[in-house]
Amino acid sequence: MAEFTPIAERNNVTMASEPRSVALDGYRALAITIVMLNHARFAVGYPDWLMSMGGFIKGGVTAFMVLSGYLVTLSLLKEETRSGMMGGWAFLRRQAVRLYLPALAYLAVVCVWFSDRPGFSLWQSVRVLWADPNTAKAFSWGGHLYSLAAQIQFFVWWPLLLRVIPRGHRLLPVTVLMVLGVAWRTLGKEWASQEHGNYLRTDFVYGSLLVGAWWAILVQKGRMEWILRLRGVQLLPLVAAAVFVIVFTRSPSQVLGVISDDLRDWVAPWRERFAVVVTIRALVAMAGMMAFGCLSFLLHRGRPARLAGLFSLPAVTWLGRISFSVYLWQNIFCFGTTHTWADRFPLSLLASVGCGYLTYRFVELPSLRWRSRLKRPGNPAEIQPRKSGGTG
Repeated sequence: MAEFTPIAERNNVTMASEPRSVALDGYRALAITIVMLNHARFAVGYPDWLMSMGGFIKGGVTAFMVLSGYLVTLSLLKEETRSGMMGGWAFLRRQAVRLYLPALAYLAVVCVWFSDRPGFSLWQSVRVLWADPNTAKAFSWGGHLYSLAAQIQFFVWWPLLLRVIPRGHRLLPVTVLMVLGVAWRTLGKEWASQEHGNYLRTDFVYGSLLVGAWWAILVQKGRMEWILRLRGVQLLPLVAAAVFVIVFTRSPSQVLGVISDDLRDWVAPWRERFAVVVTIRALVAMAGMMAFGCLSFLLHRGRPARLAGLFSLPAVTWLGRISFSVYLWQNIFCFGTTHTWADRFPLSLLASVGCGYLTYRFVELPSLRWRSRLKRPGNPAEIQPRKSGGTG
């Protein structure tokens, strides 16, 4: 697995061109599988043994968002090192082509397909195109695109913010912003759930994007090399997996009970306090996002070799490459909204992958070729389109 040399600003080292990590396509494949299995619980025929594992099948969208923030920030920092600038209209055009064209193809088909449904609204179906913060309140065939709207917003304000902060002083402000983003995600979701509001608003997604950006800044400054030199680096993915399992399958009180029954009983009276509940949930959410960030970094660098090899298997990377298009389609099949044979499990998964592949083959892949022409000239390493699915 080819590796790249990160920039170390203190040594004035120029960031090298980064070869695309195939293992990250495996990461995307894992994330889209988690998303589909989580949503397929609503499909007819979903097996009981999978339903009993519901706690394990969460966090797919968070995984995508962390990776997106990580890769986009690395790209912006590399652009700044090469040209002295970052973001701008060229960056926004590339991201718009990358995200909008497949989404437009999906929405066009779905709007025709569901146009005769009671309560159909064209505005509700296409509100994601305006990056509406409440996209998730759209009908079931478009609500999942809240994550797309959040990324569009992030791509607008994040480069502008990085420009304002001096190069050598970004880590602390971004750390503070990341913590505030995760805290707001937890607090906002808690308020929204209590008031029956929209707990999938786009600003609640910024926390996971900022976690990925935080990792990218540390990598760019050369502060994460010590992880790769650890003697037990091959155990880090297992630690990340353990954190993931704990975060998404156990409540805080259950975790404390494993440590000590006395500790759990001592904390019990505090569980009724709103501030304590929000703080614990924020810490748990941060732990899960950090696990995804660590996994993104390790796979990006091809470490550990055996795990990277597993994530680089042809069938796995194929699913990862088409994962963005699959994400677009999985909602209508996994939630059983088509009223066809494709609503049944596991046919819902096959239909999602099949429609996703067609969208990737005939829309997303040509859009990636077009996107490559929008890159700044004079850099041969960036002429070829990046045939990669998922976000980022």
